[in-house]
Amino acid sequence: MVETGRFAFGLAVVENADEEPCRVAAIPAGRFEEAEAPLLEEAKRNLLRLPFGELDVLVVDEIGKNISGDGADPNVTGRFATPYGGGDVPHVERMVFLGLTHQTGGNATGLGAADVVTERLAGNVDRSSTYMNALTSTTPAAAKTPMVMPDDRMAIAAAITMCAGIDPKRVRLARIKNTLDLRRLWVSEALLEEVEADGRMRVVEGPRELRFDKHGTLA
Repeated sequence: MVETGRFAFGLAVVENADEEPCRVAAIPAGRFEEAEAPLLEEAKRNLLRLPFGELDVLVVDEIGKNISGDGADPNVTGRFATPYGGGDVPHVERMVFLGLTHQTGGNATGLGAADVVTERLAGNVDRSSTYMNALTSTTPAAAKTPMVMPDDRMAIAAAITMCAGIDPKRVRLARIKNTLDLRRLWVSEALLEEVEADGRMRVVEGPRELRFDKHGTLA
């Protein structure tokens, strides 16, 4: 396309951690390849990340296309639907998705990244839009259905149970609302010492038990 001579320049837009434009760069047509690479690295540095390199269990309250094209950003979860992703991402032994956002309209692309989901999530999946997304992106793994549990309590318990050799009282568990909202998160007591030693984090509330309603849904 550049060789046709019809392109004078391109505008590269780099987003910050809140998905807002933070830099706009004009690049001459002949410098696209060399100029885009460092901008991509800058964009990756701007991404919010989980502050832990390894977790036994990650609980994600909601996934959806309005959160990420993958439902849950694989740069945060470490779970990619294709073999082409990777880099500096955490290792999560077991992952739980609890629900879908209203805005996603039943498109549950990225569902296959989880190990366990709830019946509430599975029951709201629109197969037509989810499967069409998988067909057009040629990534069937993103549309696979994981183990389905009746409620939040059982889904989280199942994930902990499937962490072989881990004492449930010492499980390294983190809970986030979604992969865009990472500035505040819940962590298990096993991670408390690591949080206190990390200058990027602070404890805003002391430990307490997870609260579930009579239907087993997280309060």
